[in-house]
Amino acid sequence: MNNANAMRYFLAICLIIATINHLVAALKFGFLWDYGYGEQAFLVSRLFWGSLTFLDPLAAYLLIAKPKAGI
Repeated sequence: MNNANAMRYFLAICLIIATINHLVAALKFGFLWDYGYGEQAFLVSRLFWGSLTFLDPLAAYLLIAKPKAGI
């Protein structure tokens, strides 16, 4: 395994861990949780962080299956 492959696998693992974090937050507090900021958290910000629940595992998959698309 060369360094580029090792880095891709490492980043994919980090994205999977991030996915777990977002899943726990979504299950515990709801998909549009404000992360404790209350009304200061804009809806767009909440949508972004919630969408990472789906985008992080997609990026992890693409990093392994189709590296150019994953990057």
